[in-house]
Order: sequence, then structure tokens, then C-alpha cells
Amino acid sequence: AKEIFTINASRLNFLDIDPFYILERGILSTEIDKISSVTIKWNKEQHTLSVTRPGGDAENRYLIDGKVASREVFEEIAEEIAEIEYIGRAEENAENTRDIVINVSYIGGIPSQELSLAKSKHNDKNYVLFVRGKAEYTVESEAVQEVIEEIQKAINSPVKPRGV
Repeated sequence: AKEIFTINASRLNFLDIDPFYILERGILSTEIDKISSVTIKWNKEQHTLSVTRPGGDAENRYLIDGKVASREVFEEIAEEIAEIEYIGRAEENAENTRDIVINVSYIGGIPSQELSLAKSKHNDKNYVLFVRGKAEYTVESEAVQEVIEEIQKAINSPVKPRGV
């Protein structure tokens, strides 16, 4: 029984969706447990967070600028970075001033990322996110500022007592 059904094209309008709205929204290319290091540069500051995962029963070792850090502190910063979400497409003619640069290295052969952020010329509450040097998305300045604040707290107190 070969049957053919037809439907009016106007009933399929819901399929006309901009792919941007179904993208994964976070700036990281994978989960935070796959991160091996993150280097963040802004103004004249540069800080590196890293984790060594020896495997087996050995515990992971977390560092901030080469100093021992707690897992909690490392994860808080990584989560803040992961919470930076795309809020829109990049504005046209955005200039990559590299106000903030985030380099993320991953384990397991996952390609590293270089993300650079330039203050938006049209909205001071946003940054333009450049991926591999190309303007791609807009992100909120507030989320970026939260990352910087979390890093500054971690530099002052890299080992957070458990349960705090």
C-alpha cells in the first residue's frame, strides 16, 4: 500500500529556525573534567590553572600559577568559564583587540581552544568572542567579570578548606 500524503507548507514554518538558537550555549568545547589547563590574560595579568591527572588511585594535582590549589577552587573557576554563554551573534566589523584571552587545553586529544574577547563597540555590557581569530558570538561582560573575580580570589587563597 503506497500512499502519499500532502501538507500545506505553511504548517511547516516551525522548521524554519535559525541554527544559532539550537547551538550549545557555553564557550567551552567540552566538559570541565576534560580540561588540563587554562591560561587567562587580561590587562597586564596572566594566570594559569592546571591539573595533572595521574590516573589509578593517585589524586589529581591542581595548580594556580604553579602553586598548589584545591580541587574546589580549580572547579569553581572552570565552572565560571563554562557558564560564559553565547547571547547572540558577533557584531559586524568587530575588531579583535584581545582585551581578554583564554587558552584552554584538554586531555584525550581534544583540540585546544584560543578564545579572545574584545569589548563591544555597540554595547558596553558585552564582549565579542573570537574563536580562532574570527568574530563569532557576543557574551555578557558580567559573566566574564565573574571569571576574573574568581581567579583573583583564587590567587589570594588557592587552597579552600573542604566544606567551605
